[in-house]
Amino acid sequence: MILLLIRQCITHKVFRVTPTNPHHLKWLKQLGRQKHYDFWKEPTALHRPADVMVHPSKVELMMTSLLDLKMNHYVTIDDVQRQIDDQGSAKTKSESDFEDYMNYGQMEDWLSYTVSICGSRCELINLGQSYEGRNIWIVKISTGGIKRGIWLDAGIHAREWLAHHTGLYIIDRFVHDYGVDPDVDFILEHYDVYILPVVNPDGYVYTWTDDRMWRKTRNPHNGYDTNPCTGADANRNYDFKWMLIGASNDSCDNTYAGPFAHSEPETALIRDYIFNGNWEAYFALHTYGQLWLLPWGYTADDPPTYDELMRVANIGASALTEVYGTRYTVGSSADILYESSGTSRDWAYGHPQAQIPYAFTLELRDKSNFVMPPDQILPTAIETWTGFKASIIAIINGPTK
Repeated sequence: MILLLIRQCITHKVFRVTPTNPHHLKWLKQLGRQKHYDFWKEPTALHRPADVMVHPSKVELMMTSLLDLKMNHYVTIDDVQRQIDDQGSAKTKSESDFEDYMNYGQMEDWLSYTVSICGSRCELINLGQSYEGRNIWIVKISTGGIKRGIWLDAGIHAREWLAHHTGLYIIDRFVHDYGVDPDVDFILEHYDVYILPVVNPDGYVYTWTDDRMWRKTRNPHNGYDTNPCTGADANRNYDFKWMLIGASNDSCDNTYAGPFAHSEPETALIRDYIFNGNWEAYFALHTYGQLWLLPWGYTADDPPTYDELMRVANIGASALTEVYGTRYTVGSSADILYESSGTSRDWAYGHPQAQIPYAFTLELRDKSNFVMPPDQILPTAIETWTGFKASIIAIINGPTK
């Protein structure tokens, strides 16, 4: 059986709340430090909605408090455990089956098989080991020659299962559509593609065995905190504007940035690999929100190449929408999501040893839920694949003269 939000839990609810005055915002931020409240979308600004999962024992108190505060709110998910149960359990999969979720062992088997049938165009690279000793796999797709790289990773936040599987699907398309889809051939004429579908394997395994809503790594950080909680938010752990804003120094918080930049072996391995490559674009897949995010997260100032980044992002988002009508909002992270620092996207674009010209975060379907049913895997993956291809082709073609 799949997991286990918390074994006894059957009535966790998710509230969407919108602070409209400073007292509201202060109250929500204090709530986030308490046990039994898990913010899926952090409270960051007035009139900007936040999502919080509330333990059954605190639901009545939450509703009473929100009414007393006269804070705008509604329940987006009435029973989180029911949605988890509806995701079904892991089962034997065919090599290109995206109709159900895979556990990490199945993903490793799938990657090994898929690379084996790809032949000389594909290479399965072991980036190194996670904190708990799991292999972190990259698939490199190349038609040979010396080319710049396109990087795509997913699964830095363990509970965002739809992102992991979209990364796998993009590998699948590069393998099976070469020689069939002219867009794939065109991209591989210009670039090598590197895809890391599970940045945080320890956390992902933990979402299957203990806590479906786990977000962080599984590094205990003993010796750095008098009362340590396990794990860090790997997407606050990068060495660019680390701990500046939108990150926590409390190891029990979901946005804990770690005791120092690249304290997590997973982000350190990515750093070292990126520094030794020659890159054109960086993509990070997350859920949820239906957002195509540019730098910066740490400031509302526009990045130096804002217009060009917007051009490429808008082309990608428009192509994505054409598939099923799913609409994405495009813009800088600090403008349309929230302020955050130490993120992989800002690091890829802004760190002097990386300086990747194009860097984006895609927040996939939907607008309110990490726990998406299996019938959402394929449509999400297909539309994301279409948008990803279009954005790369836009980079190749350059601005319209």
